[in-house]
Amino acid sequence: MRDEGFTLMEILVALAISCLVLAVLAYALHIGYGAVARGKKRSKAFQEVRGAVALFRRQLLNIYDKKVEVEGGRAPFFEGDGSKITFISKAPVEGLIPGGLVIVSYYVRDNVLYLYQKPFTREEDLEDPWKGGTEVPLIKGVSLFKVRFLNNLDWDEGFEEGWEEEWKGGDLPQGVDLTLEAGGFSGECFVAFSQEG
Repeated sequence: MRDEGFTLMEILVALAISCLVLAVLAYALHIGYGAVARGKKRSKAFQEVRGAVALFRRQLLNIYDKKVEVEGGRAPFFEGDGSKITFISKAPVEGLIPGGLVIVSYYVRDNVLYLYQKPFTREEDLEDPWKGGTEVPLIKGVSLFKVRFLNNLDWDEGFEEGWEEEWKGGDLPQGVDLTLEAGGFSGECFVAFSQEG
């Protein structure tokens, strides 16, 4: 007949099974935590790309298209070269510069997308637009930043014709197309400009 209680062997087997179950649970929690961390990182990258494209679009939609004294005469201040775009906007980033007109530039340096802003109060500010402004890094890990300028769109030729990689002064292009890729996500926007007066 057996006495009440467990034998040493039964206790050791129960402890071994308990340790095995705890190890499996700890591994599952580790996997779950890693998935959550990766999800947060991807979500942050997506939001950064989306936010930068929205900011670019907002500032471009609020372009100051009045003619100012630029090299070669009077024209809207607007230039770009495929990897950089500079213009005057009526929509400054709040907190960087108080309201009013700003000289805005978007460009990539060392895989970081930067926004540069400088108050535009008089035409003399255009003599050295890179003096006295604020440079802010927007997104790290940029793999693509491409700007194209629509010129002389011919609807018979299709939408892929009429694009320029560079825009140096003169009138505004018919539109601007931006493509941004960072963190495995991409964002695009197209802004058309009125060609009237």
